[in-house]
Parts: sequence; structure tokens; C-alpha cells
Amino acid sequence: MFAQHKLRPGLKILGGLALQIPLCLLSKPVLAGTYMPQVTLPIEVVSYGGIAASAVSAEVPASVDTSPITSMTMTINNLEYPGEVGVQVLGNSMVTLSNSTCKLSGPTSIYGGIGGQVTTLTVTIPVTPGTVVSGGKAVCIFRLLKPDPNGRCNTFRVIGFNFQRADGSNALPATEFRWDNPALWTPPLNDPTDIAAGKQLFTTATLDIPFTHTAMKAHCSDCHASDGRDLKYFNYDNRSIIGRSVFHGLTVQQGEQIASYIRSLPASEGSINGRPWNPVFQPGPGLSKAPLQEWAAGAGLSAVLNSDSQMLPYLFPNGITQAAVQSMITQGPTQIDPRNIPTSLPLLVWDQWLPGTGPQDIIPASVLTPFLTRLNGYYDPIVFNPATPHSQLGPLAGAEDINFINMLVSQGMNTPSANYTPALAQKEYAMQQWWDVRGWETFQTLIGIRTDMDKHWLDNRLFNSSPFRGFIPIGMLTGSQLSDEYLSNAWYAEQLVTNCGDNHAGGNAPIDYAYFYGHMANLQRFGGILQPLRMTEAMLLGMRNYNGPNMGIYVWYGGFRPWHEGLMLTMVEPAWTPQWSALPASTTASILNAMAGAYLQGIQRFTPTQYYDGGVTSPTQTPGYVYSNWVSGTYETIPVLQKMGVSATITNGLADWAQQVWKTTNWQVFKTAQVVN
Repeated sequence: MFAQHKLRPGLKILGGLALQIPLCLLSKPVLAGTYMPQVTLPIEVVSYGGIAASAVSAEVPASVDTSPITSMTMTINNLEYPGEVGVQVLGNSMVTLSNSTCKLSGPTSIYGGIGGQVTTLTVTIPVTPGTVVSGGKAVCIFRLLKPDPNGRCNTFRVIGFNFQRADGSNALPATEFRWDNPALWTPPLNDPTDIAAGKQLFTTATLDIPFTHTAMKAHCSDCHASDGRDLKYFNYDNRSIIGRSVFHGLTVQQGEQIASYIRSLPASEGSINGRPWNPVFQPGPGLSKAPLQEWAAGAGLSAVLNSDSQMLPYLFPNGITQAAVQSMITQGPTQIDPRNIPTSLPLLVWDQWLPGTGPQDIIPASVLTPFLTRLNGYYDPIVFNPATPHSQLGPLAGAEDINFINMLVSQGMNTPSANYTPALAQKEYAMQQWWDVRGWETFQTLIGIRTDMDKHWLDNRLFNSSPFRGFIPIGMLTGSQLSDEYLSNAWYAEQLVTNCGDNHAGGNAPIDYAYFYGHMANLQRFGGILQPLRMTEAMLLGMRNYNGPNMGIYVWYGGFRPWHEGLMLTMVEPAWTPQWSALPASTTASILNAMAGAYLQGIQRFTPTQYYDGGVTSPTQTPGYVYSNWVSGTYETIPVLQKMGVSATITNGLADWAQQVWKTTNWQVFKTAQVVN
């Protein structure tokens, strides 16, 4: 059995070390015939500015299996940098977690490990055989050794752990654990006066920059949702709220008042599945049918696939056929829905949405105040007015995004001409995060006001939050090219779930799919990460958005765009071809056959003359720089498709079609010189 110990909020710190860490092995009374699990997850360690720790004691059930216990595996949320967390199993030395002292596993480990931008990680440390045995007891101590000097992290959570025997089997049964239930949480101070004081503190209290004791201009409500509903929604518990308040210079009592205010918010602003470690909007089966209030909570960390190849049955549940692809890219009940398709890319948790610096500490008041005044005085009343037609909301939100970007540009941000430094990059990214939180709050408010809302954000602000879209030089934001690329991929994927175009795409909004594909290739370039099925999903969505049955030829706002649809051809461009090595050649051939066949069917909807009149191309255009335009991409792609197993029926069809459109080029060469696999 287990007994769990946590340092109580407000425990005094001496020399940076907690005065007491209880290590005694306790047992709770168990009624005859009743099992009472005694470890409550998560095990949360909160620092108030120094070292902090939590301890659990474990009794490994007696078993006929006497093979030695040799390791301990943990999944830890907010494991952000080497040296942050120490773990000790009594009888063993403490292990300070880093990429060299522990083994990382699972889908979140490939993005840089400890010190990367994915901060919920599964790690394994060795345990000396004989120190943890069947029928014996062990005490595990989890320590926060070094709070983040940048002030981003003062809490970590162990959301699962177990001991393993030499054969890899778990020593502790799942029944030994239970989850803390947010529905049972109560305000630390249940007096209306304290709750009112907490609300006031949340909006007006002067906060310190951690460790510097320098006053910030921003308040809690400037980086979080203005009423704190995000803390309610994502189920931050009292200890984390109190600890963060103290970390920013408030007293324990003030932190308790703020936590009491958050607990007092209406239950309708909470969620069942939102937790600090569950990635926001993480796609998964059934998410499109979840209640609107639960949508942002996502499908949970468990929905992240262990590998890209596991995506196949979700992406092609009825088999890999041209008919299936045609069904997915055609508007209607069978069209592809990215909300329901799990991927191996973990999205961003709420802490990664929150800005590291508030807008008041970045943008001069002379610029920021007029923007906020106009925004609150104009945007909010119109958007939140049920009488405003839904069709007006998207353009209005887009206009506000433009105003926001113009404000950044006025301060030397979000422009390729900016003389970027790491400090400027951090400021711009924080402003983008602030705008994203504002967008989340707007949508959550709309849910309770408008009856015409669906699972569809109003604009492309999340797409624009990627470091690349902000013109931040790659590697400058995080110090790692791979980490910057992960952030770009994650924000693009967040946009995919919240608004992928849904057959009403205009121009390169809400997603410029060419960027999407390019940054998947960069994950391969900087981290060796291959995700061909995630690339296929994005390609299918791009085809769907420009394949509407009523679309005219190349209308920039909402028209059929064969060059954009022609980006299907980039699936075999040299930058992307290595992705396919992660799949069996037969699977790759099936996918390319199905998609190339659907692509050919799509481009045959219009005559060559319609393409000429639409300004897409001309009959005399010839292949030039590789993949520089539609004709060049087609010319380069046909032989590659042949080599990768696409049928002669399709490649010959592409050649015959191309001959009709680009008459001065000899396309028949591809029919008389078939490439042999």
C-alpha cells in the first residue's frame, strides 16, 4: 500500500531547503473486504522560491514473481530543463534528471528530450536490484531542485510511475493509484470577503518578476483569461495557484484568496478533461462530437500516438483507395475531419499558451492602451452580440488580427526587416501567446452566449503564432532549431484543429499548406523525425479545401486552385521523399496511387482554356526551375511517381492531361520510358 506526503503550502524555507520532508511509512485503515488506493495522482511538487519535495511510500505486493526490480519509470509534466528534478528511491542515490542520466521513451521524447519544448516526458532511471523487492517497502522522493531562473516553471507533476522488473513487467498494479478529482476541490478560504479579495488581487495586484523582486506592469488577468477561467478550465489545483502567486511576490494568504476566487467561478466555466498536462485541442477519436465546452480540453495526452505509422487506421479506416480519398476531400459527411484523427505530434499544453511576459511590459502604454480601448469598445460588443450575423464574425476577427500585427510591426516585430535579437524574439512570441489566450477566452465566452457556434475558430491567429510566421530566425527563440520547428509545427497543428478552412478557405488563409508541409520536412531536417502520414493528412485537407463542387477556377478567395492542389505533387519532391522511408514501400505505393488518382480526377474538372482564362498557366509555359510552378512540378513528379509504384494508368493519365495543357513540351516521353521499380 501507499502513503503520500506533500509539503503543506506555506511551509517555511531555510537556506532554500524545506525544513521537513516526512519519510515515515504510514498506512491508512482499510475496512475488511474494501480496497482503498492510497496514492493520488498527480504527485505535485510546488516551489515557493526554493527547493521543494513530495514523498510517497510504496509497498510492492507479494508475488510469486521473484525476478529483481531494476528500474523505475515516471511520466512527469513540466520537466523543462536539466537539473530541475531529482528523484530518489530510498536505498539508491538521488538521480538528477537530464538526457544523460535517464532513458527517455514515448512519442514526446523525440523533440529534444529534457530541455526541449515538449515538457511532459516519460523517463526511466535504474534501481539497484534488492532495494525494492516484492512484499517490501520503498520510499520515493521527488524534488524540485532548481526553479527556472527565467521564472517560467516552479511546479512539476508526476502523473504516473511504476517499478519494473528485469523482464520489463510492472511491479505495481494499476489499482494502487487513483486520480485527484477536481470536482471535489473547495476554496482554501470559503469566506465571501476572501473570494472578493482574490478577484481583486487577480486583476490589480502588483506582481514581481521571479528572483529579481522587480515589479511587473502586467497583472494575473493580463496573461491569463481576464476572469481567470483558464485556471478553472484546465483544473489547476489550489497548491499550484498559491505557489505561483508566492513565486510572483504575493503572500501565501493572497495566493489562497486568488485560489478561492478561481474555485468559486461557475462550474459551467470548467471542464472534465482539461488538465495542465493534456495538450490543448489534441485531436483524437470522437473529439468532433464532444460538447463545445470540452473541445479545447482535447482528447488527452493518451491520444498522442507512439508513432506516425499508428495513424494509418485512423486516416484510412476503410482502406487506402482512390474512392476513400475522393470521399475525404469532397465536402459532405465523409470529409476528412482533423479533430478526430490522432497523430504522433503532441500539441501545446496550456502553460505553453500563456505568455512569459505580459503585454504591458512589452508594448508602450501609448501604443497598447488605444489598441485595448478600441478592442474592448468595438470588437467585444459586436462579437458577443447574438444579433450579429455569424457570417460577419470571421472577417471581423481577421481585421483585428491585422490590427494586432500592425501594432507589433510598429514596435519592430513581425517583419522580415526586423533586426532580431533573442530578447526581441521572446517579446514578440509572448505577444502572440497573449493574443492566442485572448482568442481562447473569446471563443469560450461565445459558447455561453451564441447558439450558432460550432467547433470552428474565427480566424488564423494560431497559424500566425508560429515562430516562423513571426519572421523569427530559426533557432533564435529557444536556442534550438529543432525546438523552434516543433513550435511552428505545433501551432500549425493547433490551427488545423480549430480552423483548417472547412471548405471556405480564402487565399492562403487560414492555413497556407505550403508552409505546413515545409515545416514537417524541417522536423526531419533538424531532428530526423519522419511523419509521412501526418503529411498525408495535411495534404488531404489542402485538397479538400480547394476541391469544393461549386468552386470556380482560381478564385483567390474560395476558388479551386490547381497550383495549391498541385502541392499534392510535393509529396514526392526531394525534400519530402525521405519521409516515406518510415512506411513499407507497399503502403507508400497505395497512398500515392490513391491520392494521385484523386488529384488527376480533380484537375480534369476544368478544360485547358479555363486554366488559361483563369490566369493559372499558359499553353506555352515550359518546365523550369524544379518545382517552381505547376508545370515544373508536374514534369519532375511523374517519373518519381512511377518509381515509387504509382500505376501506369495514373502516370500516363497525368502525361496525357499535361500534353493537352502545356502543348510545347513532350510529355509522351514518360509513357514510352516507364521507370521500373
